[in-house]
Amino acid sequence: MTKRKLRVGILIDSAMLDAWAFRMLQLIGKSEYAEIVLVVQNAEDRHNESEKSFARHSPDRVIRAVVGRILSLIEAFIVGGRPGSPNAFETVDSSEFLADVERLVVKPRQTKFSDFIEEADLLKIKAKNLDVLLRLGFRVLRGGILHAARHGVWSLHHGDNRINRGGPPGYWEVMESIGETGSVLQILTEDLDNGRVIYRTFSATNDSSISANKNNYYWKSLFLAPRRLNDLYNMGSDAFYATFCQPSTIPTLYDRGLYRSPDAGERLTLLCRKLTQKLQRKYRKWRFYDQWTLFYSFADDISTVLWRFKALVPPKDRIWADPFAVVHAGKHFIFFEEMPNSTRKGHISVIEVSRNGETTPAKIALDAPYHLSYPFVFYFDGQIYMVPESVANRTVELYKCTRFPDQWTFQKNLMQDCEAADTTLFEWGGKWWMFTNMREIRGVSRWDELFLFFADSPLSNQWTPHPRNPVVSDVKSSRPAGRIFMRDGRIIRPSQNSSNHYGFGFNFCEILKLTEVEYEERVIQRVEPKWRKDLVSTHTFNYAEGLTVVDAQVRRRR
Repeated sequence: MTKRKLRVGILIDSAMLDAWAFRMLQLIGKSEYAEIVLVVQNAEDRHNESEKSFARHSPDRVIRAVVGRILSLIEAFIVGGRPGSPNAFETVDSSEFLADVERLVVKPRQTKFSDFIEEADLLKIKAKNLDVLLRLGFRVLRGGILHAARHGVWSLHHGDNRINRGGPPGYWEVMESIGETGSVLQILTEDLDNGRVIYRTFSATNDSSISANKNNYYWKSLFLAPRRLNDLYNMGSDAFYATFCQPSTIPTLYDRGLYRSPDAGERLTLLCRKLTQKLQRKYRKWRFYDQWTLFYSFADDISTVLWRFKALVPPKDRIWADPFAVVHAGKHFIFFEEMPNSTRKGHISVIEVSRNGETTPAKIALDAPYHLSYPFVFYFDGQIYMVPESVANRTVELYKCTRFPDQWTFQKNLMQDCEAADTTLFEWGGKWWMFTNMREIRGVSRWDELFLFFADSPLSNQWTPHPRNPVVSDVKSSRPAGRIFMRDGRIIRPSQNSSNHYGFGFNFCEILKLTEVEYEERVIQRVEPKWRKDLVSTHTFNYAEGLTVVDAQVRRRR
């Protein structure tokens, strides 16, 4: 017996949609888990309304309009930037795609901020026996519409509702240089901006461009509703709510005001701060350069005092990063990414290190016509293998060592036609698990989401995607940062924190559940580049039989 698809209705202001929203409807409409059966369109077409202009806050609209225009030009210069490609806000006509879907045009009863759907229209909507209503239009919805579908009205909030309620979306995160920009998918309630959150995700804030910041996280947010609809379809209502919508027993207080569009004075103050920040960054770039450098330490166990680590400093014309410690024939080696500044194409190099501090010169271990990094080296059935990052070739590649440490032979692609970064393998519970950061669409960062796959062998090219993918959707802890290791029976996964900038820090995450249907982890420690005053970033951790290695970005004078 074929399982019934979820019946979805959408709430829109116009058939003209932003590209990100149209792409979301395509995913839902063409899926195996849901079908769009009703379009509820606002008779008040708000699609062409611009956001409230700053000029409307003053009685002297002409003067304020001129001031607002001047501030907009200054803003474009300071935090304008390119919106990114593809453009999430390009207008797309959805009429053809939704041509066969029943359309109900409603004229809501309006209060100052809210929309109420009239009772006659509510009866028509309820008659469609909807599972979910997806909000892509209207203002604040209140009243009976919140209960017109079996699982309520689902709405995206482009901002972390724990620290930013209001708007404009993506603006305050940039102007206040907040490290990450959040998005939530919530089931609406009468409590404004405090619905039942069923998905929360974070992207790194691009604090030099409002448009680029918005472009990235709007593209990313289009997947939130499709993923949760898929979960609802596969898990059923009880398991879905138990997993994604458990109410907290501890009250979550919102300790900030309602964010609004700033008035002219606030806007000028914010722009002055951003201009100062921009000039400071240009000065630092003129006086200094940041160079990824390796640090290592020997001990009987994992070395934990980072200021005691010894530095392996690369020549000024290149970086050394992504170190992996390997022990072979009783000797210790560090494999790492080496990237000359002149080519910006990385290869894998290796250095032998000894406990007395002696090191060999760096030599190339693996090179390719495209960029290589993150040399994940592992043992399997008495052989040594490497899975370097080869995202520039849209592959996950497997190499076998034919002469240690500098001869490696290509075996196969574990995956291809994908954008997979920092792939890390781990054996557990009779399976091999592949952790890798991916992006599903152009315009989205590769830093944000961790995808999980499993197979019976690390040499397989048939990897099954985990049903909860992405298992982590948080720029602060998703991307792999080294080998997964065991500690007192606990599984520890090093992960990157790129919330302030790429590779800012790393974490230890404890994996609590790892099965073919479940995944859960929690961050148990965060590490930041604080052990030396000249450090900017640190994003890789590895250990092997007494040798602990990390990398850090060191700020050096030109």
